[in-house]
Amino acid sequence: PTPTPTPTPAPTGGFGLDPSADPWENFDLREWKIDTPAGETSASDCHAQDFEPWQWNQVPNSRSDEFFFTNPQDGGMVFIAEYGGATTGSPSCRDKARSELREMLRGDNPNSGIDTTGNNGDFRNNWALEYQPTTHDGNNGESWGARGGRMRATLIVNDVTESGGDGADDRDQGNVVIGQIHASGDEPLRLHYRHRGNNANGCLYAATEIRGAEDVNINLLGDVNCTTSPANGIALGELFSYEIENVNQNIIVTIWEGDRARQLVRRVIDLRAMGSGYDRSDEWMFFKAGAYSQNDDGTIGDRDIVTFYRLDVDH
Repeated sequence: PTPTPTPTPAPTGGFGLDPSADPWENFDLREWKIDTPAGETSASDCHAQDFEPWQWNQVPNSRSDEFFFTNPQDGGMVFIAEYGGATTGSPSCRDKARSELREMLRGDNPNSGIDTTGNNGDFRNNWALEYQPTTHDGNNGESWGARGGRMRATLIVNDVTESGGDGADDRDQGNVVIGQIHASGDEPLRLHYRHRGNNANGCLYAATEIRGAEDVNINLLGDVNCTTSPANGIALGELFSYEIENVNQNIIVTIWEGDRARQLVRRVIDLRAMGSGYDRSDEWMFFKAGAYSQNDDGTIGDRDIVTFYRLDVDH
């Protein structure tokens, strides 16, 4: 395996993280699970390895600890998505690998009796956008675990893939998703970081997927192609913060430099006005955070590396 580099320490301290502790000891991960590019049953298995909230103690010395670990210099929570690794999809070892947390509102109790798939009409593991109906027509009438939500993070994108498609219609290279609101099958919000070539700064854009249809991209810092280096963009290795919040029919995305030091951009995405189609009684949501590579056309071993220093969710 390619040796895992240690990401550069955060340029500012004060996060109170223990470099000798595991990520779940530095961060409250009782309502998160992890998927990594490690194979589920072997290194060659294309099914991603995953661990539930009550299984954190199984991650050390597993195949996943190459892709999800603590930075030994500053205590940051490191996510590595490697091209050619296992994925959560079809399965394929070529299609957008991820090292990413998935929100699990049922928490760290394996005997909660809460279904995680939503297939049985039990939505308590997930939440509803505030503009969705107040009741749903699930088989057993169990309501969502929450309504509305906000995720805040402070992080560094340490590295991005340098191989893969690089055109306006093939945005693989240097493109990694660092936060999401995911629905049952589609994605109301993905937050993308993209860095290309010798640009000093990378770009940030949001994508909202119309339910059952195509993405709509919204520029935040620079644009989705990132052909030029935006003056107010975010460099590799630069500390920044984001917030993804649902209020009524809106998803609000805010970006700050540093540890929420100065606001750079705020965008309101009106799902109702866009006809996004999520205002239904049979839809459910969950947050995701980490490194979700958009590269499905690269070189084996090419990596996205993202380090989080804060991660908070409230509903």
